[in-house]
Amino acid sequence: MSKVKDSLRRPCAAGFTLIEMLTVIVIVAVLTGLALANFSDTVLRWRVRSAAEELIATLYYARNESIRRGGGVIVGRLDADSQCPLLGGRGDWSCGWRVYRPANAPEWPELLQNTRLPAGLALKQTSSLATLTMDGWGQLNGAGMAGFVLSAQGRSDPRLSAVVCVSSGGRIRMKMGVTSCSAA
Repeated sequence: MSKVKDSLRRPCAAGFTLIEMLTVIVIVAVLTGLALANFSDTVLRWRVRSAAEELIATLYYARNESIRRGGGVIVGRLDADSQCPLLGGRGDWSCGWRVYRPANAPEWPELLQNTRLPAGLALKQTSSLATLTMDGWGQLNGAGMAGFVLSAQGRSDPRLSAVVCVSSGGRIRMKMGVTSCSAA
């Protein structure tokens, strides 16, 4: 009789049921969605920091060139062109920046460096100066302090921003997560 009972028994299936699989897939999808949202902000913070470090490197380069050449090196914004049509006024440096030295003819300055700001980032200069001119000592001419605010375009979260502050003596510092030099 035990042979009949054993033959009527269902064989034990190894594996997972459909409900168990769907539950695991939903849990993984939710966790992935949460991780991607945080990862997106991390990537934006990294891009802002990278652009701020590039601006700092440019300012140090301008200081060194100004000392080497006896002054007159200028850091200014790139003008709008077909690759960057948006400019929101005199303080908007979102197309990028350039380092140059004026020549005898003002329409032909000596270009020393040209840097484009990566897409998706905004750069605003907070002082009233259109350009920053360095003297022979590497200090800013005619400015008490210059500041730049880098942020992710279209995002108002201060955690996705950085400020670069330049003192009149030439000291340059950067602070992440703030939107003005007075807060840095």
